Amino acid sequence: MVDTTSPHANDTSGENNNDSSMAFMRPRILLTGLRRSGKTSIQRVIFTKMQPSQTQFLESTPQLVTNHFSCGSFINFQVQELPGQLHVFPSSQSSSVTGETNEQSSSYDDDATHMLGSGYDIERLLKRCHAVVYIIDAQDDYSESIARLNMIIQLGCTVNPKIRYEVFIHKVDQLSEEAKADTQRDIHNQVRDRFTDTGNELDHWPSTPFSSNANPRGVLINFHLTSIYDHSIFEAFSKVIQKLLPQFGHLEYLLNYLLSASNIEQAFLFDIQTKISIATDSTPTDMQMYELCCDMIDLLINMSEIYGQPSGNDGDEIENDVDYDPTNEHEMNGTHSAAEDPYQNGPRAIEQQCYSETTDEPAFNVFDSMSSSVIKLTGGRALYLKEINHHLALICVLREEALAKQAIIDYNVKQLKDSILKLFRLNQEITESSMTS
Repeated sequence: MVDTTSPHANDTSGENNNDSSMAFMRPRILLTGLRRSGKTSIQRVIFTKMQPSQTQFLESTPQLVTNHFSCGSFINFQVQELPGQLHVFPSSQSSSVTGETNEQSSSYDDDATHMLGSGYDIERLLKRCHAVVYIIDAQDDYSESIARLNMIIQLGCTVNPKIRYEVFIHKVDQLSEEAKADTQRDIHNQVRDRFTDTGNELDHWPSTPFSSNANPRGVLINFHLTSIYDHSIFEAFSKVIQKLLPQFGHLEYLLNYLLSASNIEQAFLFDIQTKISIATDSTPTDMQMYELCCDMIDLLINMSEIYGQPSGNDGDEIENDVDYDPTNEHEMNGTHSAAEDPYQNGPRAIEQQCYSETTDEPAFNVFDSMSSSVIKLTGGRALYLKEINHHLALICVLREEALAKQAIIDYNVKQLKDSILKLFRLNQEITESSMTS
């Protein structure tokens, strides 16, 4: 799931040519926050299936790390984790320190991060990212964290006004529901007050911490209550990914049409390995139903590993999968050869070595075209799961009486699946044409 992880001791040299050609097609997320706020833990829990209890043994990230996440289908993005203990500075400050002229500074490639004296040029990072995920530790004094967030927002409004800011108010699992709401409201108000104190207009800011900004010229900021010990972190990261997917509008339209035609209450399109919902219908998400959908994915995979049998034509199925890329086979297997690792023989191989990780579940073996399930819940509801491809599953929430017409639901889901696969093929064709042009 983590294609490559590249710590950058000095990131002025840029990436290799292949990575550079792929970079513009990957949405970029800047993940930052103060030290020990939980940035690395979030990535490990979501993308590498690490148990939350094991994250306490993770070491603090010492330098900028770039992760490429890809599972086929539509999830293909880059996360740059900026450690909280590093000093960040605007471009003007870096120019004054190094004595560069404006002409010299502009000659830097936007895909290279200018680093000086263990600090990073935050403006260059913001110019090329699509979203900033900022982690605030709710169990700690967050005044310093809010000040740092405000600095990032101020710079972002100047260099890249289209950035989305997703604030994760993290580690809230020990707080009561009332304390969670109070903490979220307090952080929102403090960030808003600091924003307006610097001369910005109040109408550029969302009115409440529970809503987005309707003003197109305003700050695109959202606040999420998260914890790695429940499903809130998966829901929050799903919302981040959905806003970065150019195909989300089409997927949402297809799911809305399925709901109206099949008497379904809500529908989710899940990546089965990460439990990220890449699309949902336009109705508000029921958090309890979201958690049940995640549990259903775990149940199906675990049952398939115990009782399922890999089909005899796995190779043919993989080759026929519209989003399978044989060039990434070594990455899916989690291995790199010595020739493929540009840092292995370098002087700082331990610090800069690239590596690949994947989840433990072999999705190609336990999840195929026959994968489906219906679970009846108490209260007259039911969950309906159907495979879309080797990576995606459709999970619907519906009333139990709607299952009396399951044949109609199955037919409509088949039409939805065909439409989504056509969208995949179109996305793949656009990607290939962009690579060759």
